[in-house]
Amino acid sequence: MFNRRFLRVKIFQALYAYLQSEEEQVSKQLSELQLSIDRTFDLLLFILNLPAELKQKGELRLEEALKKELPSEEDLNPNRKFVDNRVIKMLMESKKLAVYSNSRQISWSDQQENVSRFYKFMRESKVYLDFMNSGKNSYAEDKNMIVSLIKEVLPKFDSFRNYFHEKSIYWDEEDFDYATVLVSNIIRKTNEGRGIDDLIHAPSGNKDDKDFVDQLFKKTISSDKETEELIMSKAANWDAERIAFIDMILMKMAITEIMNFSSIPVKVSINEYIDISKFFSSPKSGQFINGIVDKVIEDLIEKKKFRKIGRGLMN
Repeated sequence: MFNRRFLRVKIFQALYAYLQSEEEQVSKQLSELQLSIDRTFDLLLFILNLPAELKQKGELRLEEALKKELPSEEDLNPNRKFVDNRVIKMLMESKKLAVYSNSRQISWSDQQENVSRFYKFMRESKVYLDFMNSGKNSYAEDKNMIVSLIKEVLPKFDSFRNYFHEKSIYWDEEDFDYATVLVSNIIRKTNEGRGIDDLIHAPSGNKDDKDFVDQLFKKTISSDKETEELIMSKAANWDAERIAFIDMILMKMAITEIMNFSSIPVKVSINEYIDISKFFSSPKSGQFINGIVDKVIEDLIEKKKFRKIGRGLMN
């Protein structure tokens, strides 16, 4: 469900908080980490439920137009392309989405004013206008419209961003952006014969992901001194205190992951942490992390301190 990049970022954030605090309760911080991941799933459910709310606003608008004393030709024969969107219908018929949403109390009921404002905002967007006036009618076009709505229009509506920030301390800019991308990817994978029920899964139900999070978090902490010694042995002319705290954590995570996860290729691990550093550290951090971790891994390979299962995983 969640890709490993997202999980690594969440683990990094939890390690940063843990290593900055004076508390030494690993289990408590791990619980917070799992809760943070879980809350991102809630955010995903909110976004998946939004198109149905917009459809209801559209239906209401069409009904009110018919009640006019002198309805126009457009009022009498409206363009129903958005309210009849097949993807929205598929989302509304999803039993799994309904079960998850009900059990986790996901509802837009207290945000109807904002939903109405977003409906108006959407109707003025190029995505909506192009869709309504294309003259085409297919599931593919319906799908592309909803994907564009989530990826291009929704992120520009600041009221929802502010609402989510206020609703949960676990929902920051990155979580919101990641959730929109994830929802878009889920919808892209649907077709007229395949809904979303086999595409959405609660994070707690994925044992591999849960094990990855648990092990990488705990082992990075338990091997903290060992990995720092390995790093400092290759950081010539550098004092540990002069290495950016963020860079140190990312290098410790990279080395821990490479040594403990036999099925993940070495280069994949290194590249993941280089990319994460671009968002959280300085422009030169990626090059520094790559150089140090590469040297550490060369030594560990020579000393046969770890092994990878499968062809090409050491490269």
